[in-house]
Formats: sequence, C-alpha cells, structure tokens
Amino acid sequence: MALTVKQERGMAVVMALLLVALAASAASLVLWQQSLWWHQVESDRQRAQMRLWLDAEISWAQSRLKDSPVVAHSQPWAQALAAIEAGYLLRANLQDLQGRLNLNALAGAGGVIDLQQLTYYRGLLQQLALPASLADSLIRWRGLRFPQTAGEPVLEPLPLRHLARWESLQQVPGYSTEVLARLEPYASLLADEINTVNLNTAPLLLLQVMLPEVPPGRLSSVVAQRDEHYFRDAMDFKQRLNHPLEDVARLTTRSSFFCCGARYAIVRNSLASAP
Repeated sequence: MALTVKQERGMAVVMALLLVALAASAASLVLWQQSLWWHQVESDRQRAQMRLWLDAEISWAQSRLKDSPVVAHSQPWAQALAAIEAGYLLRANLQDLQGRLNLNALAGAGGVIDLQQLTYYRGLLQQLALPASLADSLIRWRGLRFPQTAGEPVLEPLPLRHLARWESLQQVPGYSTEVLARLEPYASLLADEINTVNLNTAPLLLLQVMLPEVPPGRLSSVVAQRDEHYFRDAMDFKQRLNHPLEDVARLTTRSSFFCCGARYAIVRNSLASAP
C-alpha cells in the first residue's frame, strides 16, 4: 500500500512538472507571436513613412517639370532618390516615358497603321534580336489595318483595342515576360496620338533606329554631349549633328509622361520581415 502511495505521489510530481513545462512553452509561444506581430507593425510603419517621403520627393520633381520647355536627364528630377530607415533601403527614380517608342502610336487616324511608327518598331525589334512577328501580332490584336491604295474596296473598320498598362501586353500572342523585359527600356504605352521621342532621354539604340541615315559613331558622339549640354530643341540637335536628316518631326525635347520606379531592400540584419 505504501508503494502505491509513493507511485501516486511520483506521478503527481511528474504531471505537475509537465504542466509547468507546457505552461512555459505556451507563454513563450505567445511572447514570440507578440514579438513577431510588433516587428511586423514596426516594419509596416517604416515602409509607410518611406512611401510618404517618396510621394513628397515625386511631388517636388513634378513641380520642377511643370511647364518645362526642355526635359533632360541632366536636370534634378532625373537624379535617383534614396533613403534608409531602420535597415531598409528605398531607391526610386522618375523615368521619362516619352524617351521611349510609344507602341500605341502604331494606330493612326481611323485605325490605319502609322507606317513610319511601324518602321521604327520593326527596327527596334531587330536591334533587340526579337522576332519581327511581334509587330504583326500587335497589329492584328489591336485590329489595325494598312493604308488602302487607290482602287481597293473600302473595308469596314475593325473595333480597335487600346493598351493602357504595360503588363496588358501579355494578352498579345508572343509577348512573354522575357519579351516585355527586353522591350521596356525602349518602349511605352501612351495615347495613340503621341508619336514623338525626347532626344534628351531616349536610349542611343532607339535613336539609331530612328536615324538610320546617320553614321553610328557620329550619332553616339553627339548624343554623349547631352549629359552636360542638353539639346534645346530638334534643330539644335540637327545643327550639332551636322548631317542631313530625312525628318525631325518625330524628335522633340519635351515630355509630359513619366513613371516612378521604386525598389525596397534590406541593407542590414533585422528581425522585421522583408518587404
């Protein structure tokens, strides 16, 4: 009988120890979850502060661009923005969308293809080693048609599609994520009627496509000057180039459409979750 009592007491002690261990584990779990929640809240607060800072910087840049007769990368708006807050790094910069080829401008009046814009786009695809069929695929998807020659029957216009967001290009056959990544530095999606490209912000490769009659070395040398002395207008560019140009009607030094590229990163060890 004494042995049984001792056994019972021993089991009671073991059970008590197990309950204490379980309670300690539960308390630790609650504390860990609270700590994790707190760090998440702090992380969200820090990112919100950085977004407010970014909005303020963008508003400042917009004020500098408003009614500006010339837009160039050497101006303050084009400088990269950066801020570090509690171990997070935010980089952001404004990008001039009129320094790229507007793919929506393939559509002329009445859905008739703008042949000059199509020539530029095909040349750009060739320079980027992308299939020429991408241009035809986009034309068909949008419902565009080639200009009719005299004597041809008048065709009923097709309903036109307009692309508003860059990602929407993935609806067009052939425009994969990889294709869009190659195209994005050189192409944009703006209103159909915007068919000019900013000489001060356009990549050299795009200008070479638009000005095939200019020797590449000469064009590269003149374009390099814009880092210190931007082009005042298309005629200023033509004079510096000192080379006959077929047409400068689609070259400008003004821009009205920009986008903001932002990227978050962790710059040191932190308990907070990665953004």
